[in-house]
Amino acid sequence: METTWRSSLLPSSKVAAKEQFVKITPLKSVFPMFVDRKTKLLPLSEVPRVLRACGLTILGEQEKTIKQEVEKIDGLGKPENESKYSSTYGAAYDSLGTLCYEGVVGNTSGVVQISHLQHIVTSVGDKVTAGSFATVHKDLLGDQKENVPLDELLAYLRR
Repeated sequence: METTWRSSLLPSSKVAAKEQFVKITPLKSVFPMFVDRKTKLLPLSEVPRVLRACGLTILGEQEKTIKQEVEKIDGLGKPENESKYSSTYGAAYDSLGTLCYEGVVGNTSGVVQISHLQHIVTSVGDKVTAGSFATVHKDLLGDQKENVPLDELLAYLRR
């Protein structure tokens, strides 16, 4: 039987694969950081970004649905769909592992190449700034290494 990248890179505990990947921060703690200080309002276009800041996993195709839900209930209360948009450690591991296996951000042995990861996160999605990425890179690796094992990167992101 051939070993796939997933079976060779899986966390040793099946429990770890089902744990929540990122701790969800309450919206009321994050919202003030994004709201307009004078009007206390948040532009509709920023809603997915704020939800990501809470730790929710919002995919590109979900943004439109979220914006429509917010428009529909604006002023009526708040949606409670946290479980729908949270990600497990296993899902995060699978996603990043697939990117490694396909050679997009790493190699088949589960080692992430920092320069490739930087290119992806500064070009796609919310587009992390190069300065923010450099800060994370320095904190994670002390700016010394150009490669990091997948498990080590996920453990850092999970903090």
